[in-house]
Amino acid sequence: MGVCDRERAFEKLFKENYSPLYYNALYIVHDSEVARDVVNDVFTRAWEDFSYSHNRYGASYLRQCVYNRCLDYLKHSKVESAYVKFFLDMSRHSIEWDSDKQEEYLELIDRVMERMPARTRFVIDQCFYEGHTYKEVASILGISVSGVKQHVMKALRLLRESFSLEYAERRITKRRL
Repeated sequence: MGVCDRERAFEKLFKENYSPLYYNALYIVHDSEVARDVVNDVFTRAWEDFSYSHNRYGASYLRQCVYNRCLDYLKHSKVESAYVKFFLDMSRHSIEWDSDKQEEYLELIDRVMERMPARTRFVIDQCFYEGHTYKEVASILGISVSGVKQHVMKALRLLRESFSLEYAERRITKRRL
């Protein structure tokens, strides 16, 4: 398949399927920006693979890809909400912590933040310390809202892992005593 033929074939595939796929995604995720991101991601991946002259890129295949990406998004959103709730609950309970433990927790958070990639750390600073919305941070960085959410998920995962390790180490130390 020549370059021009490839581009024309992909353009035809895109034009015929973008709108129906977008509305399918919108129906599932109920967020127009996320629906656009999902469909764009599916077409980006399809374009990367499109050089191989195979016919797997029909409407049903693309629809299934969009459906799977939407489910992934919803799963991650649910997990993200649980982590946010967990850390909010932690901060609410921090009033009950004695000052020594609170200082240890803050130091642990600072150490984890220092190890985070600069962009992830910036997203966390902007969203949680500066109070910006995901959309505002996305605009600042020139990325999608789902990109901001991915950075948040990455940071929360790193924090969760660090707190889990810290908790496990404390349990081992207490057993030894």
